[in-house]
Amino acid sequence: MNYNSDFPISFLKQYHLSKSIPYQSDTFDMIYIISGTLTITSENGDSIEYPQNNVTVLHSNHAYRFEPSNDNIMIHFGINSGFMVQNNCIDAQILCDSILEPNRNYIQIKNLIMNISSQYLDNSDLHELSLLGQIYQLLALLQTDYSITVSDATNDGGKYQERISQIRTYLLENYRQQITLSSLADSMFLTPQYLSKFFKRHFHANFNQYLNQLRIEHTLRDIMYTSKSITDIAVQHGFPNISTFNRRFKEIYQISPREYRKKATSAPPVTAEWLSENREFETPLAVENINTREISAFVGLKTQMPHNFTKLINVGYAHNLLSQGFVQRLLKANQDLNLDYLRIEGMISNTMIPRLAGRNDYYFANVQTVLNLLYENGLTPFIELGKNSFDYLNYSMANVPMRIYSNKERFLNMFEAFLAFVTDHYDAEWLDRWHFELWKIPRESDDDYFEGFNKINRLIKKYLPNSKFGGPGHITSMNSDSLIHQLEEFRNRDLHPDFISVHFFTLQYTLDEVGNIDLSAVARGLRTQQLWILDRIKSIMGHEIPLYITEFNSSLIPQTYINESCFQATFITKNLLEMHTDSDMIGYWMLDDSSFKSKDLSIYLVNGISLINKNQIPTPAYHAYSFLNRMGEFLIEQGENYCITQSKDGNYQVLTYNYAHFANVESLVKNVKHSILDVYHYFESVPPITMKFTLSGLTPGKYRVHRHLLDRAHGSLLDVHLGGFRASIIDETEYMYKIQTPARADVDYLRKTCVPEERVIFLNVESELTLSITLNAHNVCFFDIAKEY
Repeated sequence: MNYNSDFPISFLKQYHLSKSIPYQSDTFDMIYIISGTLTITSENGDSIEYPQNNVTVLHSNHAYRFEPSNDNIMIHFGINSGFMVQNNCIDAQILCDSILEPNRNYIQIKNLIMNISSQYLDNSDLHELSLLGQIYQLLALLQTDYSITVSDATNDGGKYQERISQIRTYLLENYRQQITLSSLADSMFLTPQYLSKFFKRHFHANFNQYLNQLRIEHTLRDIMYTSKSITDIAVQHGFPNISTFNRRFKEIYQISPREYRKKATSAPPVTAEWLSENREFETPLAVENINTREISAFVGLKTQMPHNFTKLINVGYAHNLLSQGFVQRLLKANQDLNLDYLRIEGMISNTMIPRLAGRNDYYFANVQTVLNLLYENGLTPFIELGKNSFDYLNYSMANVPMRIYSNKERFLNMFEAFLAFVTDHYDAEWLDRWHFELWKIPRESDDDYFEGFNKINRLIKKYLPNSKFGGPGHITSMNSDSLIHQLEEFRNRDLHPDFISVHFFTLQYTLDEVGNIDLSAVARGLRTQQLWILDRIKSIMGHEIPLYITEFNSSLIPQTYINESCFQATFITKNLLEMHTDSDMIGYWMLDDSSFKSKDLSIYLVNGISLINKNQIPTPAYHAYSFLNRMGEFLIEQGENYCITQSKDGNYQVLTYNYAHFANVESLVKNVKHSILDVYHYFESVPPITMKFTLSGLTPGKYRVHRHLLDRAHGSLLDVHLGGFRASIIDETEYMYKIQTPARADVDYLRKTCVPEERVIFLNVESELTLSITLNAHNVCFFDIAKEY
């Protein structure tokens, strides 16, 4: 890849080293051992052996020796020192070594190295902006999590962390000046005597020792990289004269600054040119070795594809649609996601249909307001008749109230009055599209449910004969025998639902025979259960009946922060691409967190489970839905991790993702406090994949490629919060409270920040177009390809 001299990566190679070599460079180097073993000996004689899957850094202008094993393969790249300095990432202060810190998690560093390597070696200018973004992300991670200073301060549980931070900041900003313990004490409103004791206790050095070490640390770059005189360097970094500087320097390095410069510059550096020219030691590897998949698709072969990804969404109770703020968010979502049906609860209730005082007539003003809103915006009601209010965020089937009313005269009279009203006020074509569902409440008797189903069905067919009515809303966390029993009851009672409805929350509630969470079933995803249910419907009912998944989500536990992670985006993308052709209706639970409130305020403050969180910020799940909505109506090819379509206007779409499922049960346990730092540890370890798509059969011309990338740096609310927490000095409970009750400016910032990355390029095409993207776990990428002329 030929980048200009300003590009921060000086070199990057993936290679095999066959013999021992000396190494020294003026770059900041990172090495990731893919296989085999590499022993690195530093200039002070310390040797460390790095087996497979370990990472380390090499500091600039230090001498090393590499001793490889026969089967070693490594990724090795250098970042320009000037770029490091420009971005305040101090080479000498970085400690990033997985051998020296065996108990530390280096997954994020390794994933960034793999992703940077794969895109760099791909030799495509398409990756330049993406690479820059990942390099900045790497530097930010090194600064926040892997930086130290000479005589680093102790951590006293937060009690003195603010003062320690203030001292560090003051010294870093003023170390070039003639500062003293007294001047520092005055700036901190402390006495010199107290500050002197504080320094010794918390910085393990007295004030002068710490200041001199800090100054010398910053002189090293000028000594090694410039031709400035040693005297000028000493004065510019705060030393009063050259003799003081020489004395302090020798105390630390046992040699003079001039001797240090001579030693550092005498050995010829081994740089990128050596890595590309000295073939005796190097065996380059193709980028395909980093989990590359190549997909070739001929665009002339396509079939009709149902476009029902965003056809159904849950909005909670009908009275939500009387709230101006909720309606505004709904209409914005309708623009972005092209919604069709809104699944609504509580439409037939005293709240929505009160009686007139002193009369038996019903008052339909609220109903009319809601229905007019839907009608005028091209939306259709999907009315759920079986639920009454219970606390979804404290969800427990044992606590669902027994409020059976579907076969009660009072409810049936209200429902018939509602049907008569809508028949008189709205056109038949719209009414024919309506859907109704009756959920069988847990612990409800068969006689109660099926009697109510029969009575409601008769009323619906009397007034709206072409509308659809179904049930029973089987929850897949319950025993599968209960669904079989319900289907048999429909058949035995000669009832004919227009559709069978189920609720999928199986990532949380998939149990094995002894009641434990079955992670193997979780790994198989929702598709396996969908096919099993379709088979049972046909075998029991004697014919095919549409299967509607009227509620689905990965989890109903808000404490886990899962909903605001990138995982939720890949969960939606994977499952909807796999299931949508066999279920015309798949309703996400839920559109907006303001749809409901929890009785436990502490739980509600943590997080919700919707596409839009309670601060009206779209989640990664929302962005995944926006990608799916833009897929075309004609399928060109679909396979593992991808789907390629064409829209009616002739544009092409490529949607690809890298999914990782849950790997442990800790994340699925209710009433357990989960740390924001643990979320990504809940999932299996999935390596990056490079997806290469070649579209052939295109009409020659200039094409516009618009790429949308959703990853942990672009679109993830969770990762913005993670970065803020790591940089904070308060505990997690206080931090989470603060970010869940943000100021208006913070909300505006998050709305602008937590969005997918977008890039547009123009390509001349003869007949083929090639796209490439490297995806880490939980990444989703959408390409929209349009012919300009």
